[in-house]
Amino acid sequence: MNLEQKLRDTLRHAADDVGTAHPAAGVRSAGMRALVRRRSRRRATVLGAGLAVLLVGVGIPTGTSLFSSSDNSPAGPQQSPAPIPESTAEPTPSVGIFDGPARGSLAGDADFLEAIRELPWEILEPIPSTSSQPAPPRESRRVVFAGDVPEGRWALVVADYSGPLVTEEPTEPADSTSGSSVPPGGETPDPSERTRTPLSAVWYAGGAQATADQMELVRGSVISSDLPESIYDPTTGALVVVAAPGDLIEVSQRPRLGSDGTVSRAFADVASDAGVASTSVEPQPFGRVRNAVQVRVSRAGVVLEERSPSSIFARDAPEAPAVGFEVLRPSSGRLGADERTRAQDLAAEILGSYGLRPAETAIQVSYSGPIGSLISAPADLVVVTVTFPSGAVVSRAQWFDPFSGTNASCGAPDGDISPARESSEPASLAFICSVDIQSFESNLIVLAPAPYFGGYAVAEGGSAGAGTIPVGLDDEGVGMLAFHGTVRTVAVYSASSGAVVDRVPVFTY
Repeated sequence: MNLEQKLRDTLRHAADDVGTAHPAAGVRSAGMRALVRRRSRRRATVLGAGLAVLLVGVGIPTGTSLFSSSDNSPAGPQQSPAPIPESTAEPTPSVGIFDGPARGSLAGDADFLEAIRELPWEILEPIPSTSSQPAPPRESRRVVFAGDVPEGRWALVVADYSGPLVTEEPTEPADSTSGSSVPPGGETPDPSERTRTPLSAVWYAGGAQATADQMELVRGSVISSDLPESIYDPTTGALVVVAAPGDLIEVSQRPRLGSDGTVSRAFADVASDAGVASTSVEPQPFGRVRNAVQVRVSRAGVVLEERSPSSIFARDAPEAPAVGFEVLRPSSGRLGADERTRAQDLAAEILGSYGLRPAETAIQVSYSGPIGSLISAPADLVVVTVTFPSGAVVSRAQWFDPFSGTNASCGAPDGDISPARESSEPASLAFICSVDIQSFESNLIVLAPAPYFGGYAVAEGGSAGAGTIPVGLDDEGVGMLAFHGTVRTVAVYSASSGAVVDRVPVFTY
């Protein structure tokens, strides 16, 4: 066999060892890039090994270069790419995530599993559900997970998806090109994911040592057959992640908000058995409002899924505790019942999103009252700020129609972030609040702290008119102006000296 044939054979075997260049469905774009880097390194390694064998076999003299002599770059040490997470066991792509025998600490209890398959499938309020599903035939149901979790016992059952339960006459013909129907309250399927097989899935939960007939249906949804499933109880901290055997499962308790206003996360490996991680994280008293936990599942260095798990809660689970706060405006510090509820809801959403407790933060109601610049219809505004341990501040603002109950966010729906200030002086707030009741009205809202009461503000860096129209600040530091242009920052001026005393960005939707 000549040298050329040996090289061809070596490279062909190397390619076979590396495997297919096309990952299974469900691999995200970020994972695709990681996979390309990983396989490039593997191919380079195998190619180098193959060439080394050939060089030894045919006796090429030491020092002979296989590259063009025009490449005069020094052969110094090369910096290796950042490592990609590897699973601790070989993945098994031939086995689907929800195929095979049941997993979990109760997987060996055949009587319990059979009884779980016989449980009711109907979704009852107030249980969270992304679909209203008909009960699938019992013979198509399969128990994927059954096991004990902290303070309880859970089970996951899946079946072939047979479509939503129709409770009223459809008003439009079904779209035959969609690939599957959209469950009431569910999301429209992503066209790029139509090749995936949808499954009906329900979770059952019970107390510690619960028998099958003591288990209650706590969540129902339509899931993808090739993406992991995870569920979390914020009351107890119990968390279960169902993936494929060999997948790497990582959990992040909550995001971190740095003093510079950047949000980051740290993920930690969790032990898994046959692709299932049953663990616990810190309970989150506001997890029913927002869930701070995130799960990341990787296979062969490719991130399949990174998202928050679904939240469940028992029917008798305690409500989130009331949130205490300081009221800056109105200056009386008194809020009506509706105003207090709105402020508490906004604060709870921020705390839940970041997995914090009130004692770890400083919470203020920066404003609660009417939007005085409106013309067509009245609306109320509530602005809540939460100062984090790092000193950074998250602000949430919402307007409310006092008659219809309609409401919407001013600024970012998930809150606007301000970095920690170097000075001890409190910061001003500025944002665009667009109200749509009888007509669309856009308003510039400025809230200045006590030292700047009675001054004025000027919008800067925007469209025509910005930088020339002052916004007067009343004796509580509030300025409101009907404003339909664009603006980047607001400068706050002292009433006595006329000098700029604060400059802040304008938050917009």
